[in-house]
Amino acid sequence: MKKLIILLTFILSYHFCISQVYTPYFQNNKTLDFETFLSKCRYAHITLNTDELNTLINQPTSGTAYVISGLNGYLKQIGFEEVTVGSKYQIFSNYTSSCEVALVTPSWEYKNNSFLNLKLNFISCNEDSFSFVATNSIWASSTTISSTVFHNAF
Repeated sequence: MKKLIILLTFILSYHFCISQVYTPYFQNNKTLDFETFLSKCRYAHITLNTDELNTLINQPTSGTAYVISGLNGYLKQIGFEEVTVGSKYQIFSNYTSSCEVALVTPSWEYKNNSFLNLKLNFISCNEDSFSFVATNSIWASSTTISSTVFHNAF
């Protein structure tokens, strides 16, 4: 009996640790909830501007690289099968439908080795948009930025 109680406690604790309620800061289509949107998109494409892409390529140990790595893990954790990174014009065309791909545009401010005002905008093929704002800042280092940090921030 004691083992069963411990097992149930672990399962419930695990569920509450990984489950997440998705409440967008903004969404343009009130008839579509974010969970339904997620269930229809298999892939995520993180869109970055030219400067961010250059930083990612030329400085692979930069804070930007750590943020994108953590975001990549977070997107996989919430259900995307594959995550790519590039400009919004570099979406790979090997998908059966453009509606399988969600564009994910992150934005942030960087100050004193921290990422502040972190925002994620998810856009569907039908231009449905869901915007989320992080509840806390993220310290920039290879050991502190992970999918768990993103999970806790959003």
